Amino acid sequence: MSMRNYLCFDIGGTFVKYGVLDADGEILLRGKYPTECHDLSRFMNDLTETVEKVRAGRELSGIAVSMAGILDVSRGFAYTGGAVRAIRDYPFAAELSRLSGGLPVTIENDAKAALLAEYWKGNLQGSENAVAFIIGTGIGGAILANGRLLRGSHFFAGEFSYILREKDEEILLGDPRGLGMPGFLFRAEKELPGHAPLTGETFFRLLTDGSPEAKACLSEYAHALAVQLFNINAVIDPERVVIGGGVSAQPALIEAVVQAYAEVAAIMPEIPIPEILPCKFYNDSNLIGALYALLTAGHPSA
Repeated sequence: MSMRNYLCFDIGGTFVKYGVLDADGEILLRGKYPTECHDLSRFMNDLTETVEKVRAGRELSGIAVSMAGILDVSRGFAYTGGAVRAIRDYPFAAELSRLSGGLPVTIENDAKAALLAEYWKGNLQGSENAVAFIIGTGIGGAILANGRLLRGSHFFAGEFSYILREKDEEILLGDPRGLGMPGFLFRAEKELPGHAPLTGETFFRLLTDGSPEAKACLSEYAHALAVQLFNINAVIDPERVVIGGGVSAQPALIEAVVQAYAEVAAIMPEIPIPEILPCKFYNDSNLIGALYALLTAGHPSA
């Protein structure tokens, strides 16, 4: 019997990454191309051209999509598409299926896909209550509650970027004062002016080289993340928290957050402390989680 293969897309604001995965979640082929964010016809055409290119070399059993936005996964309907501004109130799965010759298509929010990957084969295996905390342009998130993925009444559960902090009423997603990586690097540049424009790679190289300014920046950032995680813990009481996004591959960040969380939690020692871990699959979590959503029709799901 031939092994089933699935084409999985991870739609980001800069690139659409794709992979051919087998039913065990092993990535057999990878690729990427720039994301068209404003023209829906061109965006869908790029997807279908990729489908046809991949199908020319192997048989596909389905298409799984991970993307930002507010999604009704049971209907395959995208109310918004994150950075793909052209997507609004769009029957995404049905249209991609139609344009791809009737292949079955599922869609899943990118942060929820990351949680599903970790639940399936990663650092959330066996968890009943858990949180995925994804550091990107903003803070994406997903919640596993009593063994089921929490979606909320309007498919909005886990959008941690919108948690207000002190005097944050005017902060928007991606604002330089936010907790995503652009906000962190914006603030770090002020402490490391000789290295502007500052990239994540440059920052962590400076940290490895022993820069005291970089160490102070990371400590301050980790404290801000820890405060938000502490508040999330008070609401959800998870066993584990996984931190995802490209920066989660930096052990120094995870260590700093664990230490900062312990310091924040010390003010209320009676509150249980969750285990804090990186996502096992790092940037592949979205592809693997999208496949899991397709294979299980979205379970575990509320």
